[in-house]
Amino acid sequence: MKLKFLLLLLSFTQFAFPQWEWQSPQPQGNTLYNVQFIDTSNGWAVGEFGTIIHSTNGGNDWTEQEYGRTDDILYCNMISTTTGWAVGDNGTILYTSDGGANWLEQQSGISTGLNSVSFIDAMNGWVVGDQEIILHTTDGGINWLIQRQTFNLISINAVTFLSLTDGWAVGSKGRIFHTTDGGTTWTSQAIGSTTITFLHIAFADASLGFIVGSDGTLYRTDNGGTSWSPISTSESVNFNRVCMLNTFVGWIAGDGGKILRTLNGGLSWSSSTIASGENLNGLSRAGTNLWSVGEYGKIMKSTNNGISWINLDSGTRLSINWISLTSNNTGTAAGQEGLLLRTTDNGLSWQQLTSPTPALSSFGVSMIDETHGCAVGEEGNILRTTDGTTWLKQPSPTTHTLFGIDFANESEGWIVGGDPVNYTGIILHTINGGADWSIQNSLMPHMVYGVSFVTPLIGWVVGDFGIIFNTTNGGISWSPQTSGINTVLYCCTFSDQNNGWAVGDSGRILHTSNGGTTWAQQNSGSNVILFSIANNGANELTAVGDLGTILHTTDGGEHWYSEYSRTVYSLYSIANNGKFISVGDYGTLLGFNAPEQFGTVSGALFFDQNQNGIRDLSETGLAGWQITIAGSQTQQTTTDINGNFEFINLPLGAYTVTQTLPPSWINTFPGSSNSYSFSLTTQALNYSCLFGNYTPSTIDFNLRSGWNLISMPISLVDPSLSTIFPNAISKAFFFETGYNMTDTLKPGPGYWIKFPFDFSAYVAGTPIEDDTIQVQSGWNIIGSVASPLSTQSIVSIPPDIVSSRYFGYATSYFAADTIMPGKGYWVKASEPGTLILRQNNSSLLKNQPCSNEILSGINQLIISDAVNNSQTLYFSNKSNIDSKNFILPPVPPEEGFDVRFNNGSQIFNFSDNEKTAEAKIDLQAYIPPVKMEWNILDNQQNYFSLSNKRGGNKIASLNSKSGSVTIDNIESNNLYLNIESDGKQIPIEYSLMQNIPNPFNPTTNFQFSIANLPAGAHGTQAGSQLTTLKVYDMLGREVETLVNEVLNPGTHTVTWDASGYSSGVYFYRLQSGKFTDVKKMILAR
Repeated sequence: MKLKFLLLLLSFTQFAFPQWEWQSPQPQGNTLYNVQFIDTSNGWAVGEFGTIIHSTNGGNDWTEQEYGRTDDILYCNMISTTTGWAVGDNGTILYTSDGGANWLEQQSGISTGLNSVSFIDAMNGWVVGDQEIILHTTDGGINWLIQRQTFNLISINAVTFLSLTDGWAVGSKGRIFHTTDGGTTWTSQAIGSTTITFLHIAFADASLGFIVGSDGTLYRTDNGGTSWSPISTSESVNFNRVCMLNTFVGWIAGDGGKILRTLNGGLSWSSSTIASGENLNGLSRAGTNLWSVGEYGKIMKSTNNGISWINLDSGTRLSINWISLTSNNTGTAAGQEGLLLRTTDNGLSWQQLTSPTPALSSFGVSMIDETHGCAVGEEGNILRTTDGTTWLKQPSPTTHTLFGIDFANESEGWIVGGDPVNYTGIILHTINGGADWSIQNSLMPHMVYGVSFVTPLIGWVVGDFGIIFNTTNGGISWSPQTSGINTVLYCCTFSDQNNGWAVGDSGRILHTSNGGTTWAQQNSGSNVILFSIANNGANELTAVGDLGTILHTTDGGEHWYSEYSRTVYSLYSIANNGKFISVGDYGTLLGFNAPEQFGTVSGALFFDQNQNGIRDLSETGLAGWQITIAGSQTQQTTTDINGNFEFINLPLGAYTVTQTLPPSWINTFPGSSNSYSFSLTTQALNYSCLFGNYTPSTIDFNLRSGWNLISMPISLVDPSLSTIFPNAISKAFFFETGYNMTDTLKPGPGYWIKFPFDFSAYVAGTPIEDDTIQVQSGWNIIGSVASPLSTQSIVSIPPDIVSSRYFGYATSYFAADTIMPGKGYWVKASEPGTLILRQNNSSLLKNQPCSNEILSGINQLIISDAVNNSQTLYFSNKSNIDSKNFILPPVPPEEGFDVRFNNGSQIFNFSDNEKTAEAKIDLQAYIPPVKMEWNILDNQQNYFSLSNKRGGNKIASLNSKSGSVTIDNIESNNLYLNIESDGKQIPIEYSLMQNIPNPFNPTTNFQFSIANLPAGAHGTQAGSQLTTLKVYDMLGREVETLVNEVLNPGTHTVTWDASGYSSGVYFYRLQSGKFTDVKKMILAR
């Protein structure tokens, strides 16, 4: 049982984070019930409203560890710097394994209050609480079992174990509990009066122990608890904790700031009062250092075994009744017994000022600016400052209690209050900034508590019985308005002449949107008294009240949400200067530390093909365009492949978004401004922009991620690469005897350019319908014209200098029949000259000596990678094909995919009489795995195979008409195509080869031979055979069937993808006719 009032907290459905933080007292102001230091540096203290604080420097500085909890935490027990437990109301048990950085809730299985916890090691612990509950764990709190529970009114308030078996607990009605078997059985006895409540028990050793409790109770044992003797101390306050250094020296902490000390084993005690007389609830010792904690966040420390003590907390504990904030981080608060506080750093620190009337409390304060203002309170007291720090008493025309004050400007202000005897209201007025005050109205029917003026003429007052009065002439006359309630209203605030709010008893919040002509209740979700409300415009407001209640809205009060205030103390006032600060009982000062909010601006650019200023479904985005945002922060970005853009984490403020409009383009939306101007605010964190653009002359570039071969068939005002393609990730490369870099894209040549992703881009300019391009001897990259052009229409001067096909590039080189706009092409010239690109040339010269038709009927090897880059190679032993006529252009820049025979050609021709030969294949910039597909078309019945190194292991035999194989690794970026026979050597034996690779992940290849045996050999029939190839796991279960068909004699290759299977040993089994073979393989994932 706790010796304090039980506060019934309201339960709200939503706590809004971020947080309110303690500004004063420091480190916090909730009452602390227990403190424990495990060494001279590391300590924890726990208390009201879920408070857990931690120090790593002996208590000089503290950090709050728990957040969002409302149950009181009554005791903590740390067994190391990392491991500990805390217990409290409603069956709460918390556990930490990281020094309190995280406190995790353990399931106690009960809902009664838990008052103390004791762990003897990391596994074994006991918890005690109300209804004589005793819980025990043997697994560090994963499971808690009830050892004792009586459901009576006796509470057990403290527990301590001296060993795994010997434990003690004490509670109300003078009860003592003892176990000698780890809690399996507990004996109970009462000593002294049954009106006594024991609050703590501690032992110096196995023999000497002490019990402390209510009304100065102190018992001592020197025989291990066999008997207990009362000890007189002459103190009658509650003794809350006892702590022993050894069998001679010990201390007791109690109510009223009492610290008792013994030097003779507890036979006699000396008493002293420390701090300001707050109740001391907790006591802990480490070395010669002592710490004691108590009411309202009090923390005391002694470094000399309790001879002297110092304060580790700071801040007044007097009630703060009102606060006024101005700009430039300055604020003033006033309260109990003449309390005056001032901050110049938005609440990070507060200076207590001298009051000329220290016996009189102030209930209201209003600052005109950082230095001028007034405070009002008891007995008509009016104080005024003109420098922000020095306060003087002003003549007052009344002795009534004054509750509220508000200034409309630097001159005119109003004070409201009332007669505490007759309960009538009064209004005072000043026209000189508070230097002089006069009674403006003394006929208010009830006490008046709150006042709000939006102009020197227009204002409102509120008070008892729900009264609301309004003036439109500076207070010369006041007109009643109908509130619809008869309970007290304490405060009102107006954001403008129309929108206002008033708060009062029973959680009442009233709102008007027409200057008070009508008032309507809003649903606050609370029924506690609300004392104050402040606005940050017409949408954002915060109201505060009893039991630490803080309500917040961002939609003008349509929805109110409860915010976690960290305390149950009453909050009397809240003010806002861009940051909300609230004040209340026991020196409470809370600041709302909202996380810095950031905004997002997004949008899109599109090609407005029909120029209607609307993005139709068929209209595509404009990729790679530059967008600029300027204002509170300036950034630039480019649109993505869909024309979208986004700016994130923008500080709130005013911004303008513009696009960089290239020459020849017009903006169809939003129009001539070509920009958007707006502000990001707490109510509007996101903004979206849409730009529509059009040009009559464009080339549409469809560009791939990686290297692209392009050209400019248009004339541009600004031909720089960064303007045309701002998202390019390389320079432009042209070819003159070798690759050369440039930043300028001119018509005529072709260029290699690299991009980070696939996208389409529109480039506007003057179309070039025909062009004359100079070429050098050897390879050249030429450009295009604005319309598709057949390669047969290209004229060369001198004639017949084109000695190759025209090659484009799309995942690999391909022979082109048409020159497409915006693309670049390779062509080889036998000597320097000129190529004329013109539609309908009158003198056509056939310039492709190497037609693709020649390749029809030639064996194909198609090599592709994981991202669908692909190239087709050709091979044969037809002597009439010259591979020199199929030489490919120079390899693309590094990281550009390319596959070719080592002789630079797309074709390799084996000699007719070759029985064994080898053709090397070069690969560049492929993404594994690599797939190889073949089509055998020339009917020469040659036996070809593939291997991944010279003379190395065979990857596949190409003896079937078609097939494929996939491998993960290619050594040295080379493959080898081999001719092994003239096709007359069909296998004469069945065979099953070891899979390659092995071990593998996730694919592997199987090669096997089907023999062409005469009838009767090995019991088979001549010719084709029904063949199966199956995979089995370690238990002999069939995993997958890879082949189940009739196969012709020859060597065959099959690939297995084991992506869906787990690591381990597998077996594969071949059966063809009467032939069977089994081999083992390993999948290593």
